[in-house]
This record gives sequence, C-alpha cells and structure tokens, in this order.
Amino acid sequence: MRLDLRAKRKCAACLVLAVAGAALADGTLSLQLGAWSPVGNRANDASLQPSATCGGATWLASVNTNVPYAIVKLSSTGVGAISVKAEAIAPATGLDPFLGAYCAAPPATMLLSADDDSGGYPTALLSGARGLTGGVGKKFYVMIASYSARPERRYGSVKLTVTGPAVIQKCLGDTNYDGAVDDADFSLFVQGYNLLLCSDPAMITGCPADLNGDGFVDDADFTLFVGGYNTLLCP
Repeated sequence: MRLDLRAKRKCAACLVLAVAGAALADGTLSLQLGAWSPVGNRANDASLQPSATCGGATWLASVNTNVPYAIVKLSSTGVGAISVKAEAIAPATGLDPFLGAYCAAPPATMLLSADDDSGGYPTALLSGARGLTGGVGKKFYVMIASYSARPERRYGSVKLTVTGPAVIQKCLGDTNYDGAVDDADFSLFVQGYNLLLCSDPAMITGCPADLNGDGFVDDADFTLFVGGYNTLLCP
C-alpha cells in the first residue's frame, strides 16, 4: 500500500514553485473523459467560422448539454494549416468524440470551428475548411467532448493528434483538463500516486498524474503538482 498524500496536502500551500506548461513535441495526447471531467454545453458541429478570426465566430448551441469535456491548449509555432484529430481509443466504449476550437478558453462563444465525424465515425477532425491557421504567438483552445449526452455514450478514452505548426501545451497538474489545478485535480493525483505505475490497468488513460513523464506517479510528480496547484490557473 502506498502513502496517502492527504497529509501532504496540508503543507502544500507553504511551497511556491513556478512551473510552466510543458510542450508535447510529438503532437499526440491520450486522455480519458470520466465522472471526474468538467461538464458543459458543446457547440453544434454545424458551427463554422472559415476565416478563423477571433471574436467574430457564429456559435450554434447544441441540444446536448452537460456533456463531459476536456480543454487542451495549442501554441502555434509558425504560419500554416493546423489539423486536429480526436479518435476513440479501442476497446470501443460507445464514446463519439466531438471537437471544438476556440480562441479563448471554452465554453466561451469565440468558436472558430467544430466537428463530429469528418474523420469517419467515431473520429472528429478539424482540417481543411474546418482547420486552423497558425501564426507565431497564436493560441488556440480545443474542447474534446462527448458528442452525445446519453449515459452509455458519455465516457471513454480519446487520442488527440495535432499536425502542422502547433504544439500541445500541457498544464502540469491539471489532471482533469478543466484549465485549472485545484482540489479536484489533487484527488485524481492521489489515485494515480497510490497506483504508482502508469502501466497499471486501473490508471486513467494517459496517466495524467505522471507530470515528469517517467512512467511512474511518485514524489517527484508531487513536487511538480504543488507548483501547478499554487499557480491555480493554467498559463
């Protein structure tokens, strides 16, 4: 049995570490939507703003509300077309991924593009007319959500792939991908810490509590987590 980190939680506020978001150079990220995920309203996949200009997007409300979602930030590294794909990870769980791209943290109304099955069911794909245009210094926020609010379709694992001049900017400590590092993330971190091995079948897909990427969730990761917790909001 591993150490319960609730005792360490009491002194977390006395540690102040500056931890910047880490870029994932390979452009892929696996994550899991579950009962711990934030919930909100997703856009209609017919929503589209081809010019990709912030502030002028048409946001069409979906009939599916309170669906679980995750927020991933992209940092553009140059000029050119950016493609984003979200595909359900086998074994199939019934999850049908949905993608929405924003120029402000969702669920804002600054929607640039949205898609459900352009990559072939069940794969959401933002490319071509629905893609994003990169530029040095530009930031995008991608919402990965369940297309359906039906109980049997809400949860599952997703692989996110980004191609073109952009990198995925990971927020250290944000284990539930809601854009902040708080008590909800601490609860998920403790679960991962008590499992230790990212290869454990019970570990959440993508092992989000493994903040240094060494395949374990241990004290080194806790030190990084404290830095994110004291910062609170993802950079």
